Amino acid sequence: MGLPRLRAAPGLQRRRDRGGGLGLRRREGQRDPRGQEAGAPPAAAGLGRADLGACRLPGAAHRTGGAGPRDRPPAHHAGRHRGPRSAPLRGRDGGGGHDPAARARCRARGRHRPVPARLRQGQQPLVKAVPPAGVFITFEGGEGAGKSTQVARLARHLRERSGREVVSTREPGGSARAEEIREALLAGLAKPYGPFAEALLFTAARIDHLDRLIRPALRRGEIVLCDRFADSTRAYQGAAGGLDARTVRALERVAVGETRPDLTLILDLPPEAGLARARARAGEGAPDRFEAEALGFHARLRAGFRAIAEAEPDRCALIDAAHEPDAVEAEIRAVVEARLPSLFRNATESRHDAA
Repeated sequence: MGLPRLRAAPGLQRRRDRGGGLGLRRREGQRDPRGQEAGAPPAAAGLGRADLGACRLPGAAHRTGGAGPRDRPPAHHAGRHRGPRSAPLRGRDGGGGHDPAARARCRARGRHRPVPARLRQGQQPLVKAVPPAGVFITFEGGEGAGKSTQVARLARHLRERSGREVVSTREPGGSARAEEIREALLAGLAKPYGPFAEALLFTAARIDHLDRLIRPALRRGEIVLCDRFADSTRAYQGAAGGLDARTVRALERVAVGETRPDLTLILDLPPEAGLARARARAGEGAPDRFEAEALGFHARLRAGFRAIAEAEPDRCALIDAAHEPDAVEAEIRAVVEARLPSLFRNATESRHDAA
């Protein structure tokens, strides 16, 4: 007997049995008007509880213990529908199977990502190269010590040995605005205002130089060689000019910040020899603002540079500049290779690999 006919039977109503599934019984003394309207057969009116035990829904006979709706799989379960239409949607594990749409959904969820063709062919994956850290080397010393000559020689040597870009610059100068300040300083325009005014102008030129040339080059992983830097302000305006060391340090913190040299080469030379070289270089031209200072100024200048080298031996190296340029160059090369061996390691490994 089907479910619609049972519902239409007079005196019957649905009742969910908590332990035995769906059972139907007739309440004594009640009649179901719906059953009379539907014209149910008279035989159904006399059914008792025992007779209705056999009136179970189709498909319930195979369940043991009279399983009810709680034991049935939910409507969305894949095992409920075993018809031929659901076969393409099921794989071995009831998942996506071989259906293209299901595979696309799986890939979208990241379950089965395709292997790139580059890796299937045994090639190395593309890795973005990270540039090496930049290296900052400064040259310091008094007048006529040969700094410009040695900067050019070391730059050529590093380009050949390290295989990296090398930037050569100078202070004051190095950028368009800093070069304009340089002209004013060497012409002596700030001298009447004292060493503090000169230190301010040097600091202004240094800030522009750092922002426009030195720091960008270091971020690109290049080697920067600078003819003079903050130590010159310490020595010229501080030790030789008499400006308070705390003021010089404060200006240096503002301008330089964390951009400190990795290595400072201080070319040491007696002031008499240095001034003689400077005059020979200038020829008939007039000496600049600092070359025109008295010998005592240059003696204090040399003492200031030597004090810096003694105070910071890890950063500074004192080079005897009284020798011939070739000997000075050899000493500088030896110091750079000992202090900064990473500049030459890659080039050495490349030569070994080529051999």
